[in-house]
Amino acid sequence: MNEPEPGEPFHSRTVYRLISAALGVSLTSIGIGGLLLGSGYTMFRIAASLAFIVLGLESIWSACAGRESWLSRIGPVA
Repeated sequence: MNEPEPGEPFHSRTVYRLISAALGVSLTSIGIGGLLLGSGYTMFRIAASLAFIVLGLESIWSACAGRESWLSRIGPVA
């Protein structure tokens, strides 16, 4: 029924794009929460929060554009 086209890349499929956008929203909100809800500002916390925000926004942008995100290029971690 919903079989992919033979030449269609995985990152342009609708379900993958929705999951990627949801992951991007989650990462962005975690990064913003890390910046706003902490008690003390350390360099590590600021850098980690900014990394989450950048990766989240890039994942959202990639989902909207239908291209592969930076996180998907890492490959399987385990």
